Amino acid sequence: MRRWNWPRPREPKSTSSRPTTPSGKWGASGRSCATPEEAAMPELSELYQRNINVTVERAGPDHILVHSSLLDLDHSIRFSMKVHSRTKTIVEASAQMIRVPFRKCRETLSLTKRISGLVIERGINRKLADALGHDTGCMHLVELSMTAARMAAAVLVEAQRGLADREHFEALSEEERIALGMPFLKNTCLVFRVPEEKTPAGS
Repeated sequence: MRRWNWPRPREPKSTSSRPTTPSGKWGASGRSCATPEEAAMPELSELYQRNINVTVERAGPDHILVHSSLLDLDHSIRFSMKVHSRTKTIVEASAQMIRVPFRKCRETLSLTKRISGLVIERGINRKLADALGHDTGCMHLVELSMTAARMAAAVLVEAQRGLADREHFEALSEEERIALGMPFLKNTCLVFRVPEEKTPAGS
């Protein structure tokens, strides 16, 4: 499978030597213009950050490739799966662990072979967790595989509904887009929520 060398994000460097305030506001004299409420706020410092990304590309007329990645202070992990567009079957999967906290983590990479043949349908998350997780696996591989499976399902639904053409889709009204997605996304979120019809009392 094709492997990706995604660039590593860099922390932005500060160009100011002044101490910052919660609002970041300064007057002409260099004094803080923060409101009393803003000045009373505790100073916040970032403790940790984790980024998860996912991309999808065509792999010929019958397949798509889904790549998901996780990057934080301790991990740099990449996961890929090839999915048959019509059957939604995972044809193959692989992963890379560029940075992990323990050498033993990489022993879980071979588990990705277990998910070949699985179909992205109801119950797929449980199957992915059983294949890649628990006390013999890696929770991050589970997370990345689930992220990839969700994105694959969404893209394939769009293709089935003729919504792969983004310009055409975005030209539709909001009501038209909701109506197109409703058969597949009913009650999956607030936008596609269908209120239950209440039976009148005494009927």
